[in-house]
Amino acid sequence: MNEIYSDEIRERIEGFKNKKFGPLFLEIYPSSRCNLNCIYCELHPEGTLNQNFPEDSFEKLFVEASEMGLKSVSLSGIGEPMLNPSLILRIASIARKKGIKTSMVTNGTLFNESFTKKLMGYGWDEIILSVDSPKKATLNTLRGRPYTYDKIVNSLKLINKYRKSFDSTSLNFHSVITNKNIGDLADLFLFAQKNQVSKITFDSLVTYSEKMKTLALSKNDEERLNLETSKMKNLVDQTGVLTNLFSFVQENPIRRTATLSDKPAQIPPCLVPWFRMVIFPGGDARPCCNFYEPVDSFIGKSFSEVWFGKKMMELRERLLGATKFPCCNVCPSGLLIQSKTCSDAFSGDLTPFHKALENK
Repeated sequence: MNEIYSDEIRERIEGFKNKKFGPLFLEIYPSSRCNLNCIYCELHPEGTLNQNFPEDSFEKLFVEASEMGLKSVSLSGIGEPMLNPSLILRIASIARKKGIKTSMVTNGTLFNESFTKKLMGYGWDEIILSVDSPKKATLNTLRGRPYTYDKIVNSLKLINKYRKSFDSTSLNFHSVITNKNIGDLADLFLFAQKNQVSKITFDSLVTYSEKMKTLALSKNDEERLNLETSKMKNLVDQTGVLTNLFSFVQENPIRRTATLSDKPAQIPPCLVPWFRMVIFPGGDARPCCNFYEPVDSFIGKSFSEVWFGKKMMELRERLLGATKFPCCNVCPSGLLIQSKTCSDAFSGDLTPFHKALENK
């Protein structure tokens, strides 16, 4: 859903000074509230932030971004997107007409017959359910609500029922590895196969708080994880479920323990703000899901005014340099890969990016 192609990147950067193109990828966070209370989430229980950005404003910005060459939109966020179902259906309708790929990350507990049928009818492309364990007790504990497992199972049935009717939608899982579920991974693949899930993407725990540290993997846990995954190759192949598990365990930090108080990261130039934008529930503009403070605000502004605005241009300039922000220490592996792909499109020569900043 978030593939980057070299030819597109070159065309966009070369046309950047003429304000011709917007982002390839747009993330919209429809809600700051959540109906769960996951023990590894920094969001307050029940989403007490309760920020609201008018649906009409979200829709207007999405339409403008689509007219600037947008390829993909993802609904996810600091809350549960399906607490704003009417916005999801509005986005689905527009995306279908404009040929924009659609994705949603959800805790999977709020699907009902009517909504699911409508969403599949719009040809929604991808639904990613947050499922950390196939075991009822473990999943309910991690998600902080006793009804989580049963509601997810019901949602899986509804999604599979209607995506067959409309021949649409890839169904995937996202799973955070903690010391509570490292023994459940093999069974998770069998659970995915049973429910016609195509892919499981694993992610590491970010320990923002003392409570989250209780879920972090110890050295013994990491050794166990490596041993368990080394035995799972044949099983995973048999299920036919795609996954990043093996490369994730071998190549990625299993423990992302950095916090916002750490020193700024010293990593390669970040090109994410050149092809991605995130709109937060209160209208904040940020370059990625990980960025800890607003760069600008969409309140009273068009998409173009923010995308090509002074604040975003200054951010792009800083991220081309060696010094990044503290939040860059816990950058998701997917964004790192996208940034590298963007750099590789220019064989590592960032001169075109610096030229695009000359008139900022």
